[in-house]
Amino acid sequence: MKKLLAMTLAALMALSMAACGEKEDDEDEKDTTTTTTTTTTAAADDKKEEADKPAEDEKPADDKPAEDEKPADDDNKDDGKVEVTPSSNAVGTLEGNVITAGNLTLTVPDGWIQEEMDGNVFFVPSDYLTTGNNLNIMIANADPFISTYDQSIIEDTYSVAYPDFKMEKFEHTKISGYEAIEMAYGFSGMGFTQIMIGCDDASYILTFTGNTGDFAELDTIIDSVNVK
Repeated sequence: MKKLLAMTLAALMALSMAACGEKEDDEDEKDTTTTTTTTTTAAADDKKEEADKPAEDEKPADDKPAEDEKPADDDNKDDGKVEVTPSSNAVGTLEGNVITAGNLTLTVPDGWIQEEMDGNVFFVPSDYLTTGNNLNIMIANADPFISTYDQSIIEDTYSVAYPDFKMEKFEHTKISGYEAIEMAYGFSGMGFTQIMIGCDDASYILTFTGNTGDFAELDTIIDSVNVK
């Protein structure tokens, strides 16, 4: 579980990285402002010189926009994927019966709603008040080693904090062609089903948690998971 924990810790550090990124963005904005001012001044001088030139010199300028339009067609191409940002918080949105988190989607039964707590997003079924069942999704940094994680590492790590930890299921699988792990375990009277997916640009961690661990249509929900 050490490598797996490293993946999770990477997600926890995302907020610090984001803070550094904002600082760098501010510095970049200052540089951009300076560059824009210089460019604008130079452009004004160029326009003044062009105003004194004969009218026929303006012909090439009429042809230039048509050439510049070609790259714009390439910019309109869309492979359907969005840029993913790792986060230490649970994320996602629910629209109708579809939950979306980054490039991951899954379908839940009728009656599920979206709740937020301390900056984290949770998805809960209609029986939440009696079962405590809920789902959260975290997006961590890409991890190419998911296929190497084994059951013993996870058992040894969780058992240190939770002596009554018991692994009920552990298997390697693939979701949308990506390496994944599906496991079910319990401790402290709680039941968990967890899916970890290692994609090219991020890792997705889906955790189904509840007092009973018995989710209605859980297998159907898991089967609906898709990653672009």
